[in-house]
Amino acid sequence: MSTIFQKDFKNMRKGAGPPAPREPRCPLCRGELYPGDPYFELEAGTVCEDCLGRYARSYFAHRLRRVGRGEKETL
Repeated sequence: MSTIFQKDFKNMRKGAGPPAPREPRCPLCRGELYPGDPYFELEAGTVCEDCLGRYARSYFAHRLRRVGRGEKETL
């Protein structure tokens, strides 16, 4: 069992009741995701649909090249 689950289970046995469910958040905009909201499960965590472009740009930033600047062509 995970540590979080064990703590929640112990609290339930003590009569505290089930823990209130926390809504997941997008790590980029910190916006909450509610049931039915679309999201992407990525290395960064749960990324909302609106932040996918920003995440992709930062993820691939090291691959950005400019044409005609004397750099080697990379694929």
